[in-house]
Amino acid sequence: MSNGFQSTSQSILIEGARCFDGLKLLAHPVDVLVKDGKIEWVGSGSMPQDARRIRAGNRLLMPGLIDCHVHLEGAVAPDRLNYVTRTTPTLMAFYAAHNARLTLEAGFTTLRNLGYCTMGEVATQVSVALRQAIERGLVEGPRIVVGSVVDRAGGHFDMMRPPMFARQADETADGEAAVRQLVRRHVRAGTDFIKFAVTGGIASEGDDPDWVMYSEAEIAALVDESRSMKRRTSCHAYRSEGINRALRAGIDTLEHGAFMDDEGLDLLVTNKTCLIPTLSFFHGVVTRGRELNLPASWLEKCGPAYEAQKKTVRKVRMAGGRIALGTDAAGGRNNPHGDNAKELKLWVDLGFTPEQVLAAATSVAAAAIGVGEITGRIAPGYSADLLLVDGDPLQDLSVLSDKHNIKRVICRGRSVVERE
Repeated sequence: MSNGFQSTSQSILIEGARCFDGLKLLAHPVDVLVKDGKIEWVGSGSMPQDARRIRAGNRLLMPGLIDCHVHLEGAVAPDRLNYVTRTTPTLMAFYAAHNARLTLEAGFTTLRNLGYCTMGEVATQVSVALRQAIERGLVEGPRIVVGSVVDRAGGHFDMMRPPMFARQADETADGEAAVRQLVRRHVRAGTDFIKFAVTGGIASEGDDPDWVMYSEAEIAALVDESRSMKRRTSCHAYRSEGINRALRAGIDTLEHGAFMDDEGLDLLVTNKTCLIPTLSFFHGVVTRGRELNLPASWLEKCGPAYEAQKKTVRKVRMAGGRIALGTDAAGGRNNPHGDNAKELKLWVDLGFTPEQVLAAATSVAAAAIGVGEITGRIAPGYSADLLLVDGDPLQDLSVLSDKHNIKRVICRGRSVVERE
């Protein structure tokens, strides 16, 4: 494994690679030249004299994986509530940097980090600081797309902390004016995405996925304010009424979406909204929840939601809707950072081909989170975010679940992980 930072000034030539380009497997092996952090050409072209040569052999070259739904500030802790209420934002930033590196080593070169509980503008500052530290070379990690939480008092994110826990004034927003103001604060802090919860959830105690949290007027105000400053929107939703309110307002991505009805499906497909199903979270709670002593309320809520989620994913697939990979990894033992690729196999169980799953985890995911012109493809002009993989994930996606099969991770043109 590589140590330290490597300059992007040296070109890299990857020779004779079987190549999945983010859309499909190319018919013949290709050479790929990386120069100044980007893909210079695919196939053939002029080669710098100082280019570093990497022979692909039988390995598959593919774009770096993308997880559209993580919470990097989360950590494995014996007492989750104690962690949430007593960990300072500064310490959370260190956890986030550590978790970002773990995920990079697992082959994920881009992450959308969607905040942590209702910490208001402070949470955005933590995530933005991580993004900047990575971009400036202070720490090593994947590309970070920052998402910020807008929630009401007693909403899903707010209910992750005890009722008597002291809140800051900007941590929740009730009413159209307050929603607009909190969006503005997050944008001021540097966010890329505004995420809000329109229903209750699983990993929060005292609420219910069946609750509908925000009015149509509040949702419309949030989406309008976000769009006015060229920010995209993401909505956590379970119940069909909440899903439909958010889709009617024109959100960009729908997180979870378990109890989607026919109206919601039509809206999702018509609006080209992308579903991020986060199957790993549900699977981890259902299969390991008792073993890990997770809260009883999680287990009670998660079983029906997981069955509904699988049905919804199948319906969206059959209708030709957009679906991208996201795990909801938040540091818990049921869904830890670095195990993100285990999500891939769960999609095959719902009828997707491996090629469709890899597209959902690369090119489709990039488009969903607003970086589709930057990464997610192996094509000239795209960021050189690449993996060289032992085995054939187009036949068996579990290959990617073992990071030791990922022999090389190239992020922004730098070889940041090397395994032999």
